[in-house]
Amino acid sequence: MKRLSGLIRYDKEYSASVNLIAEQLKVKNPKPIVINGLTAGACSAYLSEASDELKRTASAPSLIIVRDESEREKVLSSLLSDGIKALGYKPRDFVFHNISASHDTERERLSVLSALISGECDIVVTTPSAALQRTVPEEMLMNLTFSLECGDEVKPEELSERLVTLGFARVDMVDSAGQFAQRGGIIDVWSNADTNPVRIEFFGDEIDRIMYFDPISQRSTDTAGTLSMIPASEVLVSSGAREKMLAAVNSLIKKSQSEEISMKLGAEKTAIEAMLPLNFRDKYLGIVYDEPTNLFSYFSSYGRCAVFILDTNGVKEEMKSKIESLCSERASMIEMGLVTETAASYIGSETDFNAFLDKNAVVHINPFSSGLGNLKTSGLFGFRCRRTVSYGDNPTMLIEDITAFRKSMYRTLVLCENKQGAVALAASLEENDIASVPIYESCNFSFDSVAPGQVVIDVGLVRE
Repeated sequence: MKRLSGLIRYDKEYSASVNLIAEQLKVKNPKPIVINGLTAGACSAYLSEASDELKRTASAPSLIIVRDESEREKVLSSLLSDGIKALGYKPRDFVFHNISASHDTERERLSVLSALISGECDIVVTTPSAALQRTVPEEMLMNLTFSLECGDEVKPEELSERLVTLGFARVDMVDSAGQFAQRGGIIDVWSNADTNPVRIEFFGDEIDRIMYFDPISQRSTDTAGTLSMIPASEVLVSSGAREKMLAAVNSLIKKSQSEEISMKLGAEKTAIEAMLPLNFRDKYLGIVYDEPTNLFSYFSSYGRCAVFILDTNGVKEEMKSKIESLCSERASMIEMGLVTETAASYIGSETDFNAFLDKNAVVHINPFSSGLGNLKTSGLFGFRCRRTVSYGDNPTMLIEDITAFRKSMYRTLVLCENKQGAVALAASLEENDIASVPIYESCNFSFDSVAPGQVVIDVGLVRE
């Protein structure tokens, strides 16, 4: 509810803090900013308004780092409801064994990275461990991303080869994202950029028609416009990377003293040499890509950005826990002789995380001042907030609170679930000699017109 979140702009701490963030984006050595006192709803409003304001002056999208996936979904939902072009960047589970697994999360992450390259998002919400996980280098993603439309000339066989390079799985019939199928001059493909698969029909080497189709009935439905194609997997194995993987596997087989380990490595060797799907490719991520790239790398290409950290202690704990868990699994595989140390590079370190923060305008948002130690800041801001109270079963408390707010000359906004409740509330307030102004039917209402001590009634829900 954008009108509600906009109320935080009336707080002097808001304008002062946002102005300081803008300043820190320009200085050579930015220092972190600390904000205390924002409750859940007020924090959502602050993030919504601050990100909206910063996108007009900053050259880069903003980044929000939260403590867990539940908080990521909550913050993302809040921003989207306020009309912010926000995207969520999830962590993914690495597949270290030769088993078939879904790549849906990878495709979602690639969509976020692609949006960062094209400048199509205002803010990204993620956890520290998700941001630190290694992914496809930016330049490679840019080079591999392409679009198709009717009239383009490309041989069907060449397009099929290109889709294989992008990590799409060749199947007989497309029924999920990341797949493609070819039947002569017809190619079906389901890119993560589209909610439905498309059918590309060729006339010779020219694309004659692109149609969406139903994956269940396999019947064409609507005409598609430009088709955007991004990789279907984060780990794209080039011919050079395949040679490195084969060399690593051969080295491990020579050193292996376990028949079970030798058999597993032998199966991997067969898959590499026979050009079969490499379901275990995550295990060799360190040699698939020479460049250690993660989400922070994509933001760094912009220069400097605003980074909001919600719950500093929680973020630190999540990062340490996930890094330790993955490093423990890595150490176990190395000890067993399943992977080389060079190949087993999957996630950045806490040092990498802190180095990224040092280069950007960082804002620590906590209910209380905690977890910051002797942090040298450029500014400290405190908001006076309290959690929203539901007065549905206690109208007497509502009248008492409104009376107290009016005496202190607060401007008071009361939210009702629906119009019927708002009308009933206005009548109840009038019985207690409290005048109110209904604003739920006024699209262009501005809170600038609300006088100190005045009560206004709107319809909507408060985010907790």
